[in-house]
Amino acid sequence: MSSTKLIPSNVHDNQSGDELQVGLSAVKVHRYTCDSNTDWPTSSSTTTTGDETGVIIKDVVPRSMYYDQYSNNDDDDCLCSCACCRCECCPTVSDWCVRDPYGLSCGFTTWFLFIFAQLVVVFVILIPKSHSTIFNLINLVIFHVLEFLAVSSHYKTMFSNPGTIPLNDATPENIFKYANGTVVYRCAKCQSIKPPRAHHCSVCKRCIKRMDHHCVFVNNCVGQNNQKYFILFTIESFKEKEKMSNVPTRQLGKNGPQVSTIGFGAMGLSAFYGPTAPDEERFKVIDRTIELGCNFIDTADIYGDNEELLGKYFKTYPEQRKKVFLATKFGNVISPDGKFGVRGDAEYVRAASERSFKRLGLDSVDLYYAHRIDKTVPIEETVKAMKELVDSGKVKYIGLSECSSETLRRAYAVHPIACVQIEYSPFSLDIERDDIGLLKTCRELGVAIVCYSPLGRGMLTGQYKSSDDFAENDFRRMLPRFSKENFPKNLKLVDHLTELAKKKNCTPGQLTLAWIIAQGNDFIPIPGTTKIKNLDENVAAANIQLSEQEIKEIRQACETADVNGERYPEVFVTNLFANSAPLKT
Repeated sequence: MSSTKLIPSNVHDNQSGDELQVGLSAVKVHRYTCDSNTDWPTSSSTTTTGDETGVIIKDVVPRSMYYDQYSNNDDDDCLCSCACCRCECCPTVSDWCVRDPYGLSCGFTTWFLFIFAQLVVVFVILIPKSHSTIFNLINLVIFHVLEFLAVSSHYKTMFSNPGTIPLNDATPENIFKYANGTVVYRCAKCQSIKPPRAHHCSVCKRCIKRMDHHCVFVNNCVGQNNQKYFILFTIESFKEKEKMSNVPTRQLGKNGPQVSTIGFGAMGLSAFYGPTAPDEERFKVIDRTIELGCNFIDTADIYGDNEELLGKYFKTYPEQRKKVFLATKFGNVISPDGKFGVRGDAEYVRAASERSFKRLGLDSVDLYYAHRIDKTVPIEETVKAMKELVDSGKVKYIGLSECSSETLRRAYAVHPIACVQIEYSPFSLDIERDDIGLLKTCRELGVAIVCYSPLGRGMLTGQYKSSDDFAENDFRRMLPRFSKENFPKNLKLVDHLTELAKKKNCTPGQLTLAWIIAQGNDFIPIPGTTKIKNLDENVAAANIQLSEQEIKEIRQACETADVNGERYPEVFVTNLFANSAPLKT
């Protein structure tokens, strides 16, 4: 028997034999070359096999590469020369968690991100809208199942010995093989010859192909179940990212809160635009509005059952209330004989607010408007009564609608006005007129402009070609701008904007909303709709950026257009940009 040894680069000589590093195991070997199998030495403590060249496995012990830097064990009897192996000579085996700060930092970071992702998914993505569709309920259940699997498997991984090779893999058949006189090692799982980089973890040298390795370095190599479920959990967490709010916000007046750049006018869900849908369908529209991040919802006491609808919605889904900046209005009244009027006296303000709170099922609202200006009552009296509501905590901010510049100044002297609601669209630029001066006054006082009917009551969407497209009880049929005579004339502006929208690769409605937003950070349009498809389209306009040239082109189209017909019938026109009665001295 010759004494020639074939020793790979990772084999080292010592007194008791060669130490061979195999994965995370330390293997004591004697290496021989011989002419026949009968010449192999025998030992009760060895395993032998025959070939031209052979390896005799004496012992196999667990070993962790992560703790080599801490190793101070010089005992010759230690088979792995590692401070944290599972052999009896290592006294600090139980301290592996304490002795690995890098592993602890990885574990802490992973769990922090895990818990944060859980909070975001459950309380931001899934729960807020989980009541709206069966799909979202199923999605929530799937998420919690994946969450449980990820937590349990990660817990198991964190408290298992890093680098331990399963006992059924630490066998001679898997650890070595003879091929052309060279010692090689076969992976028990993937059956490849180690160490192919594509198949084995660069940290622990275990088989990645079969995902059987595990250690505390969760960003590099993790347990089979932990890796699978953690990836699934991550996918589930970001699966509905596109549905999350990406609507920009802007301040409602110089002292007001941040609200979504585009709000939602809820009037159409209950009144004036034809038959109303069942509550369940209308709830879906409200739900989608909040889901998209459009948190500024506008209603009024004269919009049919609109306040009751919102009240039922918030009663059914109380968690949604805190996500909404809710505005309602008072002032428009209908007499027993069907005639419209306006009231702004203090007694009416208090009574109307209580009725609105009752219908909404709420103790307070965020914004309370005077819907129209009572020309028989000084605005100071009206605003003083509104201020009392603010002082009592029932209202946070107050606003006016369709007021004159002078009325706004007088009102602001009593209490800060957060915003003025006015009709504003390419069809209606009256607020900019010098003789009205309302835009100038708003900006001087730091009052926001909330634009109702920003899409020209739907005409600027390009979906309507004549008044015959409206339902029989649609109040647009009675508006001069939508008459048989004026409708075709006003379509010319719609057609012009449609051509500009095609160049921008958006709809004419989106182009219109983007243009209104571009008028300044104090402009907040509140388009309404009864269809989720239209709602998605409207809200998406908040992220459309127009160039200076595009803004100028749209401005030119609006100012040169021949808009025919008033906004309202003559009986209502007198209440637009109205002055209140003078204050009595």
